[in-house]
Amino acid sequence: MINCTLHYSTGHEIDHWQIDAIAIEGKPGSKAVITHFESVI
Repeated sequence: MINCTLHYSTGHEIDHWQIDAIAIEGKPGSKAVITHFESVI
């Protein structure tokens, strides 16, 4: 994931970037719980 990010950011002249993650938990028929983790890398 880091190599892809570095490749993309270099090709598009992006100096500052971060990788976030999203977890989606739940069972069919119930409301999902979504958790956002910022700057995991």
